[in-house]
Amino acid sequence: MKVPFLDLNLQHQALREQLDEVVLKLQDPECDVDEAVDLYEQSLVLIGKLEAHLEQAENRITKV
Repeated sequence: MKVPFLDLNLQHQALREQLDEVVLKLQDPECDVDEAVDLYEQSLVLIGKLEAHLEQAENRITKV
């Protein structure tokens, strides 16, 4: 049996880890401007997904 809350938590954790990796790459002094722009765009997508997950969790809590 799949528990949606646990699945959502795992998805959130995976997205957070991806965002952490992007941040580390951005902090690398060897990161050039073009790569930094790409990484920044990736971070915006990841942040949007994380915010959506948090909103879903908030909605579930509000229903309870």
